[in-house]
Amino acid sequence: MIRYARQWAEIKKAAGLEGVWFYVGRHTARTKMAEMGMPDEVMDAQMGHVSPAVGKRYSHIRREAMKRAAAALEPAEAVRQILINTPEADKNATIQ
Repeated sequence: MIRYARQWAEIKKAAGLEGVWFYVGRHTARTKMAEMGMPDEVMDAQMGHVSPAVGKRYSHIRREAMKRAAAALEPAEAVRQILINTPEADKNATIQ
């Protein structure tokens, strides 16, 4: 990385991306693959990681994924889905 530091700085300046870190693309790629459900072994091979620990360093949980996970666990949403998917349900129905 040291020998490319000057060239990277020049590229960032020319592109107007002074605040961009060199490995941002790797973090984004790993996170997107993880969100698509790719196995860790496949992501590690794709990115050239020899250690699972290194691969984990590049994967991040994004806010939208956290919202989806929270919504999946929301009791009110689960009840609504049961009522919607139960043909005999009416307004007086109870769930047991």
